Amino acid sequence: MPDVAANLLALLHIGYFLFIVLGTVAILHPRRPWWVRNWTFRLTHLLAVYIVLAENVLHLPCPLNVVQWSLRSTGGRPQEAGEGVSGLLDWLLFHTIPGDLLNVMYLGLGILLPVLMVMAPPGRRSVAPDGAQHQTR
Repeated sequence: MPDVAANLLALLHIGYFLFIVLGTVAILHPRRPWWVRNWTFRLTHLLAVYIVLAENVLHLPCPLNVVQWSLRSTGGRPQEAGEGVSGLLDWLLFHTIPGDLLNVMYLGLGILLPVLMVMAPPGRRSVAPDGAQHQTR
């Protein structure tokens, strides 16, 4: 059971990362989907980035990592899984992007996203490349 919980937590962690990355891509995209102009999305996205930034600045371990490693190490198992689905999830989380690069990425996003809140604010009309205006919700 701890392995299943650790795998679910790893999936949540990957989802958190993808929310930040894909959310940023959607915000930067010239044809922003309607949900990118939603205040709730934009503030949640910004908060997600600042949570990671705060962990980095304060040198705090990621709570998702701490709980996942705790679940995996129950019964004397290694903190990072080495095989199967668990191994794939851990590889995706910990071995695909170097930690220093992630830190620089999050710092850059921490600077860029507030600027984009001004330059491409939520709740505003957007003009599509064809010149048609789209009302935000």
